[in-house]
Amino acid sequence: VAVLGLGGGALVRFIAHYYHPCELEVAERDAAVVGVAARHFGVHASPPRLCVYTCDALVYARGRAARATEPLDCLLLDVDAPESSPAQPPSVPVEVERLFLCAPGSDLLRADALVELAACVREGGVVIINLLPPSRTPAAALDRFVARAVAPAFAEHAVLSVSGDENLIFIGVVRRFRARLTRSSTAGALRRRRLLREACALVGVGVWTDGRTIL
Repeated sequence: VAVLGLGGGALVRFIAHYYHPCELEVAERDAAVVGVAARHFGVHASPPRLCVYTCDALVYARGRAARATEPLDCLLLDVDAPESSPAQPPSVPVEVERLFLCAPGSDLLRADALVELAACVREGGVVIINLLPPSRTPAAALDRFVARAVAPAFAEHAVLSVSGDENLIFIGVVRRFRARLTRSSTAGALRRRRLLREACALVGVGVWTDGRTIL
């Protein structure tokens, strides 16, 4: 599992505690943040259980993808948008609502950046993105933004709406090649949908997919 963005390390500590057998890699571009997480929040690198890299998210992704024999099962993107971040990813069609996301930055939502993130993950693995829109953003604008800017990079996706919070959690399933529709590929799709349903039930949130279909 890789976590891009460290902050105080709450997400890293949660995964380490509840999913003890997994190996964690963390990428955080700010060395000061890494120092604060270690000194005040007990997040200490202890390879191979926990590796912390001080680098940009895309720099990490490119290096990780080069290790083709060790793809990730899951990549979580949980970073703030820099103040200089453009309001809208350049790959998004102009008819899509202009959306000033608080997280992540638009540089990480470009089509080529999403492909690079997905390249780190194994076939059938997932990329999870914490999307934080500004307060009172219309739901329709968020729907269009996700459908046009983020979802096309993945074979399947779901969006979790967290009750009482403005965050949206995007989950994208990675698939390298578009397979012919066979009994086995259909079974695989149904299995992935079942796993998404179980994940949603575990955290107790609502979920929707393309066309507002409830899983």
